[in-house]
Amino acid sequence: MKKNLLTIVLLCSCTALIKAQTLYGTTFNGGTNNTGVVNKFIPATKGLTVVKNLESLSSSNPWYTKLIQATDGKLYGMTAGFNLAETSDSGSIFSYNPGDSAFTTLYRFDGSQGNFPTGSLLQANDGKLYGMTSQGGTTNQGVIFSFDPVSLTYAKLWDFSDDYGTSPVGSLIQSKDGKLYGMTAQGGSISSSGVIFSFDPVTAIYTLLRAFVFSDNGGGFDNVNPQGSLLEASDGKLYGLGTLNNGFIFSYDPATAAYAKLKQFDTTHGINPYGSLVQVANGKLYGMTKNGGSNGYGVIFSYALQDTILTKLADFDSTNGSYPYGDLTMASNGKLYGMASEGGTKNAGTVFSFDTIAHTLTAIKNFDSTTGYGPMGSLLQAGDGKLYGMTTFGNAGNKGVIFSLDAGNSIFTDLQFFGSNTTGSHISAGLLVAGNGMLYGMAKSGGKYAGGAIVSYNPNTSVYSVVKDFNGDDGSSPYGSLVQATDGKLYGMTSAGGSYHDGVIFSFDPASLVFAKLFDFNSTNGASPFGSLLQASDGLFYGITSSGGINADGVIFSYDAANNMYTLLYNLDAQNGGGRAYGGLIQASNGNLYGLNYYKFTRVNSGSSLFSFNPVNKIYKIAVDFGNNATDGIRPFGSLVKGADNKLYATMSAGGSNGDGILFSYDPATALSNYNNLHDFNGADGTNPYGNLFLSASGKMYGMTYTGGADNVGSIFSFDPASSAFTHLTDYNGINGANPYWGSAFVEVAEAGPLPVSLLSFTGSNNGHDNQLSWKVTNQQLLHYYQLQRSLDGKVFSPVADINNAGTTSYTYNDYIDASLAQLYYYRLKLVDIDGKFTYSNIVAIKIDAGSPFVILPNPVHNILFVQAKGANEPAIFQVVDGTGRTLKEIKVTLAGTTSFSMDISTLSKGLYYLVLLKNDQAETRKFVKE
Repeated sequence: MKKNLLTIVLLCSCTALIKAQTLYGTTFNGGTNNTGVVNKFIPATKGLTVVKNLESLSSSNPWYTKLIQATDGKLYGMTAGFNLAETSDSGSIFSYNPGDSAFTTLYRFDGSQGNFPTGSLLQANDGKLYGMTSQGGTTNQGVIFSFDPVSLTYAKLWDFSDDYGTSPVGSLIQSKDGKLYGMTAQGGSISSSGVIFSFDPVTAIYTLLRAFVFSDNGGGFDNVNPQGSLLEASDGKLYGLGTLNNGFIFSYDPATAAYAKLKQFDTTHGINPYGSLVQVANGKLYGMTKNGGSNGYGVIFSYALQDTILTKLADFDSTNGSYPYGDLTMASNGKLYGMASEGGTKNAGTVFSFDTIAHTLTAIKNFDSTTGYGPMGSLLQAGDGKLYGMTTFGNAGNKGVIFSLDAGNSIFTDLQFFGSNTTGSHISAGLLVAGNGMLYGMAKSGGKYAGGAIVSYNPNTSVYSVVKDFNGDDGSSPYGSLVQATDGKLYGMTSAGGSYHDGVIFSFDPASLVFAKLFDFNSTNGASPFGSLLQASDGLFYGITSSGGINADGVIFSYDAANNMYTLLYNLDAQNGGGRAYGGLIQASNGNLYGLNYYKFTRVNSGSSLFSFNPVNKIYKIAVDFGNNATDGIRPFGSLVKGADNKLYATMSAGGSNGDGILFSYDPATALSNYNNLHDFNGADGTNPYGNLFLSASGKMYGMTYTGGADNVGSIFSFDPASSAFTHLTDYNGINGANPYWGSAFVEVAEAGPLPVSLLSFTGSNNGHDNQLSWKVTNQQLLHYYQLQRSLDGKVFSPVADINNAGTTSYTYNDYIDASLAQLYYYRLKLVDIDGKFTYSNIVAIKIDAGSPFVILPNPVHNILFVQAKGANEPAIFQVVDGTGRTLKEIKVTLAGTTSFSMDISTLSKGLYYLVLLKNDQAETRKFVKE
């Protein structure tokens, strides 16, 4: 029967290398910057070394803050460190040079020296930068600090406490008397409503000037919980704003210590001012409220010092912005500029201008998720005339951006993405050994746009590179691994980003470095995939999402890369079978797909489940219902792995006898709900395994735990399926890595000196029931033999034949296969030297288009033979025949479309047999081997 053939050659001329058994892996945290590492592990010696420390991330999420321009021309600012869940981030001090675009993290707060700064910096007369944090310090209630931009020296100067004020939100100002003045939002000995204070930078003397109270002697409410900063006006007094009880304006005279409540806000004039006041040339004070006014979105107001008149000047209306938190900035053109946290055309905030003469409020920049959004701070007009600011959220990593805006021509420029770096950080899943010998993986964070990156590592040259930065539009925050398909491209998914912010499917060509976004997930078709894609035997990609779909519990889907077609196959349901899967799918020898559900809720238990899915008839079944008793494992974060025995293996992050997780196996060939708990993790050998097992060439499986071990940051272990021996090998210690995360796994790479043989080519093609493999070599004098290996998933390879060194330069081997239905076959060569050293070739994949009426799997087979056959509602007979022509077994079926069934051949002796299809007076025969 004629076949349509597709031959894919993934190996060009290259010199094969032989190295001792070496595993490469990644950790999510640890290393010199606690942002993860790529490491190398040699099982024979238990040697664990770091081959790449990933860079630290620029800090994230500036809050109620603004940039300042120091005397050196650089811009200085602070981030609060909020929203960086993957690592501890207490905020930072940074600089940005508008001249050369250099961004530098100068100091990272560590909690004890301060934490979560929400205000801005001040450059005082002594040239140092001064600021406050809202948390941290000795009391964890905030500190006053200085930072010298010349010597890069940080000093904690004062710890806030209950009696002297706590949790400052705003910034310091320097008065004409040289002292620093500020406010706290809480604390004070009277009612913990905040204080006004001074701090002398020369003597380091802190003075509490006034503790706010709930009510004054007149029975009205005093100013409580101020969020902004003080303003020293032209009359020498300090002016500020309160937030609670609608808020009001107050003054404080440092010379006389006189405090006065000046104006109470109301819903008409605006309520809840969070920022600070600014005085303009006409002598009036201008500010904003977050709420109130005609539309409830806040107002711009003025306050006249001479006649004490409070005037509402403009209402925010959502088109020009809404809910401003920051201050107004007077620019050189006489207009006031500010930012609103919401509103605008994308409801993501605006930059606006306000004309103090015409009282016109105009949005001049509408933020969106690409340019950043939700600005909660204020603007700075620098020496170059441009306005500089920061958004609190947005960009690919959702950590905010620094931007510039030329008010004259409205040119907006993203300058720096918070949470970014040049190497990527926090690689969650394992690496892929691609056909070019390089290792490829994905960093969840960092990269140029802080959305993560595709990275490569050359194990021969030790060169690490970022080959693609995710920018949000084309995806962000990838947690899974890459897969190399039969077209040679790498395919993967991101958990976020894309058109709907729910993740994407993409391809990356390692030869041309071309990236393509292929599909956008959304809440309807599935959202937030955390696992990896699987290219199954039919050539399609299959995967799972953790959310989305009808039940919001995720979906099983297929993706046809050739036709760019996405198909939702099944809606998962946590209430009925399980859902919210964080791993990927595996195809077993019976052709079914298997996966793990993180959650399965019923009225009697809350556990996890292992499921099967038939890609042909779309039947979904629960194979194992975990969580029914104390010894069951629960909460899988990884995927199943197929062993050499065709069983499926995986870990659970929790449950088991010690509650620390289990390692288990499941046999798809046996009855449903039959699984074996092979090991209970116990703390000393590791706890909470989040990743995947890896089947090495030695037959052992290797894995990692997220915590446990000597330093409680994870461990490395092996498991031998043949002997059921579990071995704790070594521990991570933070320096060599920490916390291998979701989907983490090892890959095996051969290492050490060159093998004498040079493999010039390795190709494959199909000829009916034979896949023909050919290779050409030179310099094979010291080579012992070639072992041809075959795989149906490109991961687990089994030996086909050993071909001795015949002294020739060309070799050919015909591998008999079942080419009845569309099928993918993967091949590689194991080149074994006379001293026992070996290396692997790259992989050749052969795709066979559908043509013949049936296929049998697996082959060789142990006890159960699975058959898939095609027919148009017609009867058929299948016979098992031995070499003498005797019929040993027979089964009658009706073929309707594609029909799957199994045959028990456990009673047959080991040897060669034939399966014969009798249909319409015609016979079709397949060979199989009973092991």
